[in-house]
Amino acid sequence: QNKLLVYGKGGFAVGYFNLQTTEDPQGSGPDEFDSNRVIAAGLVGGGIEYAINCHWSAKLEYDHIFFGSEPFAGSETNNTAEKALRSGGDQDLIKFGINYRFGGAENKTMDAVQRVDGKDAKVMSQPMMAPPCNWTGWYAGLHGGYVWGEASAIELNDSFPSAYDFGNNGGFYGGLQFGYNRQLTSLFVLGVEAEFSGTTLDNSAPNFRLSKQSTPEPGTLSNPWTGTLAAKAGVAFWQNKMLLYGKGGLAVGQFDLSTNQGGGDIFDHSLAAVAPLAGVGLEYAFTCHWSAKIEYDHIFFGSQPIAGPETNNTDEKAFRVGGDQNVVQAGINYKF
Repeated sequence: QNKLLVYGKGGFAVGYFNLQTTEDPQGSGPDEFDSNRVIAAGLVGGGIEYAINCHWSAKLEYDHIFFGSEPFAGSETNNTAEKALRSGGDQDLIKFGINYRFGGAENKTMDAVQRVDGKDAKVMSQPMMAPPCNWTGWYAGLHGGYVWGEASAIELNDSFPSAYDFGNNGGFYGGLQFGYNRQLTSLFVLGVEAEFSGTTLDNSAPNFRLSKQSTPEPGTLSNPWTGTLAAKAGVAFWQNKMLLYGKGGLAVGQFDLSTNQGGGDIFDHSLAAVAPLAGVGLEYAFTCHWSAKIEYDHIFFGSQPIAGPETNNTDEKAFRVGGDQNVVQAGINYKF
C-alpha cells in the first residue's frame, strides 16, 4: 500500500574530534597534549521508513562510518616539541527518526453512477472524503520520562530511633499504558487509563539516629515499579486534533527498605503503597489511529508504614517511609 520504504544510502560524513593525553615519563612534570581536527570519511547505511500518513513518517536506520585511523599533531603544553599521534576508529550507528513531508496530499475522487435508460452512466466526479476522526475508542501505547521527589525513612517505637534522609532524588520512569476514551461532543472527552511503569529510583543514605551518640549506618530505599488507574476529562480543539486533559485516580508503588544498624541487625522488607494521583497532559493526534502526548503527574505517596522482623532475631521493627513523587513523561498511543 506504498507505506513502507526500504532504502540504502552512501556518502560522506564529517566529524570533529578532540584528543587529550597526559604523560610524565621522567617525573619532571606532566606533558599534556591537546589537539583537535575535523575528519571526513565515507559512510554506507540502510534503513526502513513507514509512512504514518501523507505527511508524517518514522524510520529505523543503521550506518557505518569509515573514520579509520587519522593523525593528530601539535605541541605539548609544557614545551615546544612537536608531537604526532594516530587515533580514531570506525563508527556504527543505529538510530530512530521521524520526518514531516511538506506539500499537499493527493486528492482522491469517486464517480457517482446513476441508471439512465437501463444503463449505468457517470454523471459527476467529486472528492472522496475521509471519515472524520475523533477520540472515541480503545488505545494502547508506550511512555517514558523522569520521576523525582523527596524520600525519607524514620524508625518508630524505639528509644533511639533511626532516621534516613534520602534527599530529592530522581530516575527514569517508563512503561505501558492502556485505556479508553469517549468523545461526548465536538468539545468534551472522557476516559479511563491504566499505566504500569518501571523506575530506577534507588536512594542511598547514611543513618543518623536522633540520638547524637550514634555513628552513621547505611540504608537504601528503592521504588522499582508503580502502577496507576485514573479517570480523564478533556477538551478537544484545533480541528479535533489536540486534547488538553486532566486526570485523577490511584497509584500503587512498591517500596523496598533495607537498613544495616550494625551487629547483624539487618532490616529488609517491602511495602505496596497506595496513594492518590493528579495530573494534566496534552495529546496530539497525527492520524485517526496514532497520537503523541506529554504529561505531568503528582503522586501523593506521603508517609507509609513498613514493618517486619530483623534477619538476626525476631524483634519487630517499624519504619515510616516514602515521599510524594513528580513525574514528567512523553508517550505515544495507537487507537484501535
